[in-house]
Amino acid sequence: MGLYGKCGYLDSVLQLFDEMPHRDIASWNTVISSVVKEMMYERAFELFRDMRRIDGFRIDHFTLSTILVAARGLASMVGREIHAHVIKIGFESNISVINALIRFYTKCGSIKHVVALFEKMRVRDVITWTEMITAYMEFGLTDLALEVFDKMPARNSISYNAILSGFCQNGEGSKALAFFCRMVEEGVELTDFTLTGVLNACGLLMEAKISKQIHGFILKFGFGSNACIEAALLDMCTRCGRMADAQKMFSQGSFSQSGSIIWTSMICGYARNAQPEEAISLFCQSQLEEQWLLTKLHQLLVGNSIITMYSKCSNMDDAIKGDEALSVWSKMEKAEHYTSLVGVLGYWGLLEEAEEMINKMPIEPEASVWRALLDACRIHSNTTIGKRAAKHLLAMKPLDPSTYILVSNLYSAYGRWHCSDMVREEMRVKGFRKHPGRSWIFMKQVEEHQKKDFLFYHSAKIAATYGLLMTRPGRPIRIVKNILLCGDCHTFLKYVSIVTGREIFLRDASGHHCFLNGQCSCKDYW
Repeated sequence: MGLYGKCGYLDSVLQLFDEMPHRDIASWNTVISSVVKEMMYERAFELFRDMRRIDGFRIDHFTLSTILVAARGLASMVGREIHAHVIKIGFESNISVINALIRFYTKCGSIKHVVALFEKMRVRDVITWTEMITAYMEFGLTDLALEVFDKMPARNSISYNAILSGFCQNGEGSKALAFFCRMVEEGVELTDFTLTGVLNACGLLMEAKISKQIHGFILKFGFGSNACIEAALLDMCTRCGRMADAQKMFSQGSFSQSGSIIWTSMICGYARNAQPEEAISLFCQSQLEEQWLLTKLHQLLVGNSIITMYSKCSNMDDAIKGDEALSVWSKMEKAEHYTSLVGVLGYWGLLEEAEEMINKMPIEPEASVWRALLDACRIHSNTTIGKRAAKHLLAMKPLDPSTYILVSNLYSAYGRWHCSDMVREEMRVKGFRKHPGRSWIFMKQVEEHQKKDFLFYHSAKIAATYGLLMTRPGRPIRIVKNILLCGDCHTFLKYVSIVTGREIFLRDASGHHCFLNGQCSCKDYW
């Protein structure tokens, strides 16, 4: 039974279990764990109840730990009932059971119960400490997680990786990179999980120089032959704007049975770097590959990857190419899929069709869907549909200042300055403030006090000008902006690329822009 369970043959497990003339607690635990492994949580609880009612077995710590895994996939009330039963039968001091309870309450989002369980424990093992680190990271309390880590009497690679992945999970790439350096200094064993984590950290930072250093470190110590690490390396290169390196890696790939991950990473990389033609072309090319690859790509692309591709590939001039790939949308069910499709229709100027599609959605439209339509209305100066989109968006997000900014920009783009000023005044009366725009330029020997000089209105202009003054002629300029690039700065950077002959890379809230010879890779749609 155990062998069949590990191999995923649940029908064989259940058949053997039903044929057993006499069952013991080990057989019950095996069948329950096999069912939980296949995520059939309701069935697991049925077996759990039968175990106590039919055979009258006294459950042990393994039973409780396993059934708590099932409880994480069901309502929180079920897990609380199990917790009460744990106390009733005297397992509240069993380490493995308490560890499972900590995992359960972490999943339920109850930090109060997690902390209470941890503080009551007289004896803790390395798993307990690691579970606490994971819990704090899940709740975004990275400093507390690091504090728990520093208090650990003994650590292993799993606890180190929990900190590293937690920083990445919370978008703190700099802290993740610093912690990786600490791991190397302390001689911690670097696993595939560790290296994937540090590559994700580099992707968050989007700094080409740092990504090259980590890339070199991985290749130097011979870690680059693993398919997952190859995919993470490729993804990091695309996030850092190193498309030439990414293309070279992709063309040299061996494409084993894990090759579908690499194909997906490359497709999303093209999309992320405003190269929609290449993304769609590679997506169509992938469907000509072997059947196993097509199957795996379908599983991967009908999810977050296809969202990335279409949200970034909305600027396709040839609608026929879009129609060829849009057939996959028949399988889309999530709101974010519709958000991306609205972006595609918005670029083509099909605003009425986009609004009609939203009204016919089989699920309730989220704010992101209406925001995508409103942004498209701003670009195409359609105040009629824009007003309706804004009405829905304000009803759903009445306290979000960015909604008011979008409405104000819509009126400004159409030349209705009075209406734009009225929206800004409404923001002021309600106490809303627009986040100040900031831009950073990547250079050597820039002091912290100099960076503060960039925090001005139209900061992208200032950052670009500073880069032109402080770098050698012909060198590319890299800029990062914390909010959406305004139209004035966008036009300015196009002219700068003509006059200076420089290539300017800029990342803003919408994605990547590459200015060269007066053209931008986004084709003026962002």
